[in-house]
Amino acid sequence: MKIGQPCNLEIKDTYSGEMEKYYCKVIDKNKDFIFIDYPIHSKTKRSKKFPVGSVINVSYVGSDNSVYTFTSEITKQVESDIPALAFDKPQKKDISRIQRRRYVRVETAVDVAVQLKSSETPAFTTVTNDISGGGASIVLPKGTTLKGDEFIELHLVLPMVSGEYYYIDTEAKIIRINHNEGSIDTASLSFDNIQQQDQQYIIRYCFEKQREARKKERQ
Repeated sequence: MKIGQPCNLEIKDTYSGEMEKYYCKVIDKNKDFIFIDYPIHSKTKRSKKFPVGSVINVSYVGSDNSVYTFTSEITKQVESDIPALAFDKPQKKDISRIQRRRYVRVETAVDVAVQLKSSETPAFTTVTNDISGGGASIVLPKGTTLKGDEFIELHLVLPMVSGEYYYIDTEAKIIRINHNEGSIDTASLSFDNIQQQDQQYIIRYCFEKQREARKKERQ
């Protein structure tokens, strides 16, 4: 786990006995401990300071886009400029790889601003048609002309379940333009030189949208 790594926590509620889900970020680490900011509850959006001794299940996305999980325990509360919690750094043998994540693609409308790098076409705003950790398809406003193999700058806004908004700035390459008779035109893009943390935010967003869709199907 690297500094800045987003991760998910699960902890058993003292009163209901149910597992509650939280989001947090790694803000520091040393050879013995990993330090996180105060976790935010996935539903109430409130931060919480877990007491020392709390057992937590930690999960995060690794550099290979797989999900890793381990169990640890809150060992200290740190009062400083940035209040933090610390838990024991896991041994490699205690970390489980639970699945291979290869860019789940979801159909969703994410707000995006597009700026072209080598064209006279002015910048424009639109929404995605779908998105994954490897690229996206964006809706082309009427009159917008783009070309395959062209490079553009994307500015994406991801609304997470936690209530946070992640702002992603990345370069993208236009793979192809999809002309759909009687419907909207789209452009298929691949993310080029995207920061690993930004890619992880997109992957996490896609899985959250996938979970939402599954819940609706069961209702």
